[in-house]
Amino acid sequence: MKILQYAFTGLLGGLILALLASRSIWLEMRVNTGILLPLTIACAVASRSLFRRDLPFRAVCGLEALLIFLLLAFYRFDPRALLLMPASLFKEGFFLHAVSIRTVNGILSLLVISGNGLFIPGPAAVRHWHRRQNAFEPEADRPDPFL
Repeated sequence: MKILQYAFTGLLGGLILALLASRSIWLEMRVNTGILLPLTIACAVASRSLFRRDLPFRAVCGLEALLIFLLLAFYRFDPRALLLMPASLFKEGFFLHAVSIRTVNGILSLLVISGNGLFIPGPAAVRHWHRRQNAFEPEADRPDPFL
C-alpha cells in the first residue's frame, strides 16, 4: 500500500516536472519531456526502499494544489488546454500512441481519485482512536487513592 502512495506522489511530481519542462521550446523540441513521468515514479518508488516514513496527506495536497496552480497559470482557464496538456504529457511519457486523449483523461482522473483514496486512513487506524482503559489498571494521570 505504501508503494502505491509513493507511486502516486511520483505521478504528481512527474506531472509537475513535465509541465515545467514542456514550457521550454528548446527542450520540448529535443527531448521527450513526458518521459519525466515514469522516471519520477520510478525514483519515488525506489526512495520507498530507502526511507521508511509515511507520506503526509498535506504533502500530497500541496503537490495537487501546485499542479492545479501551474496549469491555471500557464493555460489561463482554457478548458481545452487544461484537459489536453496533462493527458498529452501522460500519453507521450508512457508511449501510448494508439490511445485517444479522452481515454487518457479517464485514466488520469481514475488515478487521481484512487490515489487520493490511498491516503484516507483505513478502519484499522480509526478503530483505535479511543482505546479503553482497563478498569483494574490505574491511570497515570490520576493519583493513587490509597496513598
